[in-house]
Amino acid sequence: MDQVIIERPWFTIERVVPQQHELIAIKEKAGTLIADDIATPALAMSIRLTAEDAVPVATGLRCGQLIGVAMVVEVPDWGLLIQDFIIRPEFAHYGLARVLLEQLLQHVSAHCPKGTKLGILAGTEYRRLCSEFGFEPEQCGAFGLDMVWRG
Repeated sequence: MDQVIIERPWFTIERVVPQQHELIAIKEKAGTLIADDIATPALAMSIRLTAEDAVPVATGLRCGQLIGVAMVVEVPDWGLLIQDFIIRPEFAHYGLARVLLEQLLQHVSAHCPKGTKLGILAGTEYRRLCSEFGFEPEQCGAFGLDMVWRG
């Protein structure tokens, strides 16, 4: 069941898994690797366009299209891993990543045991943002992640 978390003039954030074709399309647009084996997420949040005429940038996108996503999977005996954290490039400077990460961390804090680890492979564009939210550098070769937050 879709659950709207935030409604703004031109986008909404919902707690919903995007359809596979949407996930592939946004990954291609962002230049992100596309895995053949997409794990079922323990948590997913999708950002969708809600009003084309209110968008601060010309995109050619239609209402309802996916413009951002975060998907978290459980890693047994370790914690949680942000498998995907993507904002379409044309929306990169509108604060969507900040809002999405904030909502993700609020959900993990509210629904997971204290001390739960949340890892991410933070590309250059998200490294500073993750640091601002308390993620710390940590090398973990098994998952390839390089920043960890402890709830």
